Formats: sequence, C-alpha cells, structure tokens
Amino acid sequence: MKNLKRRNVVLVLLVLFALAVSGTTYAYWASSVNGVQETVNNEINIGEGDAVTVNVDITDTSTYTESLVPNTPEVVAGAGEVKEITVSYSVTWNNDALLDGVADQAISAVVSNIQVGGVANPYSLITVTPGANPTTIGMGDTVVFTFTVTMGEPANVTEYNAVANQAITFDITFDIA
Repeated sequence: MKNLKRRNVVLVLLVLFALAVSGTTYAYWASSVNGVQETVNNEINIGEGDAVTVNVDITDTSTYTESLVPNTPEVVAGAGEVKEITVSYSVTWNNDALLDGVADQAISAVVSNIQVGGVANPYSLITVTPGANPTTIGMGDTVVFTFTVTMGEPANVTEYNAVANQAITFDITFDIA
C-alpha cells in the first residue's frame, strides 16, 4: 500500500512537471512570434504575414489638425483648412525565425469602407488616392505607403449638408501575398 501511494505521488509530480515545462515552452514560443499590431503613430507591423486593417479618421483632431475643404479652384482654403490630407503608414514585415530565407513578397494596400458621418460616402464626394506605393517587401524591411484624401465640390445644399462637419473615415487593408 505504501508503495502504491509513493507511485501515485511520483506520477502526480511528473504530471505537474510536464504542465510547468509545456507552459513555460509555450510562453517562450509565443513571445518570439510577432502578432499583428497597430500603433497610434502610423506604424504597422506585420509579423505572421496576416492582413492588417487600419481604420483612418481624418477628422480626429488629435491626429489631423486641419479640416478638409473641397479641392476645386472655386474654394479658397482658409486658416485651419486644406484641400487635401496626406495619410502615410510605415509598414514593417517583422523578422520571424520560422520564415528566414523567404524572398521578397508582394504587398498591397486596399482602401475600402469610405464613410462620412457613418454613411457610405454620400454623393461620392470623398476620394482616397494611393500614392506611388511599393509593391514588394522583404523580411525585416520597412516600406512607406501614402494616400491622399480629397473632397469634391457638393453640387447643392443637400450634398453639402451630407458632408459638413461630419466624421470622415475609411479602412486601409495591408496584405502580404
């Protein structure tokens, strides 16, 4: 009987040791795998090659200090107003030891979900135009994407009221093929 208790104690200790080792191993592994993350300073890190979607709010006064006005010859931008806003993101493909030796990969950035005041781009007045953005990225490299946001001239009071003093947002999805 005494021998059976000792065997059970040893078995329980072995199971606890195995759990402790596997938990420590997972914690070490998880700390070395770079997940997808976004930071406020317009830097995007892609660690596993997954797509990253960023929501941009060009009316957020903590980031953008000037208001967007129509980009037409008839409109003169006043103090605190601009005819275009340039949004840029530095995108880094983090070095992942599991992917060492992988050649450059195709990278893309797609704009979608343009909204004004929560409504899908009323009257198509807001345009987001990509700059001369890169098409490939290497492991551990950083590339810069730029986008220019402009507003067309509202044709009437109804169109003006649809965009005046409204939040302007859109999504950009960065993806490595």
